[in-house]
Amino acid sequence: MRRIYTAAQAAAIDKFSIEKTGIPGIVLMERAALSVTGVVLETLKEMNKEAGRVLCVCGHGNNGADAVATARQLNEKGIQADIYPVGDPGKGTEEYKLQISIAENLGINILEKKSFDGGVKGYDVIVDGIFGNGLERDVTGKYADIIRSINGSDVPVISIDIPSGTDATTGRTLGVSVTAHKTVTFGALKCGLVFLPGAQNAGKIEVSDIGFDPVAEAKTIAYREKLFYLLDEDEIKNIHKRETDSHKGTYGRVLIVAGSLAYGGAAVLSAKAALRTGAGIVKVFTHEENRDVLIASVPEAIPVVYDDPEDEEEFKESLDLLAAEAAAADVVVLGPGLDTDETAQRIAHTVFVNVKGILIADADGLNIVSEINVGEGRTAGSFAPKAKAVVITPHIGEASRLLGRDKELIKEDPCGNAAEASFKYKCVTVLKGARTVISGFSDRVFINAKGNPGMATAGSGDVLTGVIAGLAAMESEDIKNRPVGEVKSIAEKVAYTGVYVHACAGDGAAKEKGEHSLIASDIVEKLSCVLNDV
Repeated sequence: MRRIYTAAQAAAIDKFSIEKTGIPGIVLMERAALSVTGVVLETLKEMNKEAGRVLCVCGHGNNGADAVATARQLNEKGIQADIYPVGDPGKGTEEYKLQISIAENLGINILEKKSFDGGVKGYDVIVDGIFGNGLERDVTGKYADIIRSINGSDVPVISIDIPSGTDATTGRTLGVSVTAHKTVTFGALKCGLVFLPGAQNAGKIEVSDIGFDPVAEAKTIAYREKLFYLLDEDEIKNIHKRETDSHKGTYGRVLIVAGSLAYGGAAVLSAKAALRTGAGIVKVFTHEENRDVLIASVPEAIPVVYDDPEDEEEFKESLDLLAAEAAAADVVVLGPGLDTDETAQRIAHTVFVNVKGILIADADGLNIVSEINVGEGRTAGSFAPKAKAVVITPHIGEASRLLGRDKELIKEDPCGNAAEASFKYKCVTVLKGARTVISGFSDRVFINAKGNPGMATAGSGDVLTGVIAGLAAMESEDIKNRPVGEVKSIAEKVAYTGVYVHACAGDGAAKEKGEHSLIASDIVEKLSCVLNDV
């Protein structure tokens, strides 16, 4: 996995390198400009433009100073690069004033326009240096007009550090944002370049090492501050390998509590995914009517069935059987296709009080948890399963119900809301979306950028819970008897690993079937291709 940074963390590293380490800011700026210059030259080469014209649009902060320095370097290499200052130069930073002064002394063309209309005509590349990582408020007025003109120019745009108008922490568009073809960011990847729409605004991203002090991060990160990581192929390499001297029990016991009378398919998808991911034994507690479909679709899974509770004594026997199975399992999945009626609630309660290993709550399992916590006459914090570790996998709508918060607020800050859900429910939270966020028991937050729109299909979430369950079972036989701290660590690891594996399988399925035709079963079938790299 790869460390990524919030705007504040990136700024702190920059400041430490200059003020504490003693690296002159002008040196870092020159290196930053050299990186941008290299990308501009590369872009012109791709366009077969040996002597193209470049327009550097500069705000009056240090981001603008980088753009001015880029214009100077391009002119030194024989490329006509003009400077278009935006805003009041008198309010510029000292670095900006210095760079403008150097440009003036060298006779570089500095445009003096009251309006940007027509200002982009005749140029082959535009360098965006209007706003940097510190932008927090919406872009309005002449700045917004200039950004719209840049976006309408129909020439390649290269943004410095972050596309102007994109929040460097959340990726949110602040009113209006530059839509870049390429973005050159410095030191490390910013969170805002990973989240949407920031990732789309950025285009192709190049991370340039400009010489920040390597110990700056350790010196500037506050105690208990959240650290952000982008998942990558290392997650697959770290999956527990199968041993020569082993048996099915070695790879754990999974119980999937899923599938009401009306929604039997969810149980099939979760069970198949858990087995395909490597679980040794998978049992499925489901409605009697789902038995034949389950056996036909997943003959490797063991059905444990219940019938509608018309006969109370018979249903109690089914719940007693469920209690024993939940206690014996290393991993219990609760929720896919379960429904939220009284029968489902009694089933869920039985699981809550008997599970001893890892509990993974999804779909209707989460809806039941929501009712427990925010329903009439209930009190927050009522959800307290006996599991040693809990993983919940809400999408935005489910997270909204779990936190009692509007969906749009969840979307604006997925990392913060995932962390809040983890704190509230004492669990690992997998907040599903185009950029899935995983927040757990540590100070780390994991972000997944793999996957594709075709995975927004019925049953995809059921597959994910099965993948996480299978990975958890693979980690350790007899999880339920291990120390709590160790089980929590396992739960966090398999949650983010499962998300990455599921996304890669989805990408493989989309490549073969296309995004429009992709269905959840296709994701299951591609799991083996992903796991071949273990």
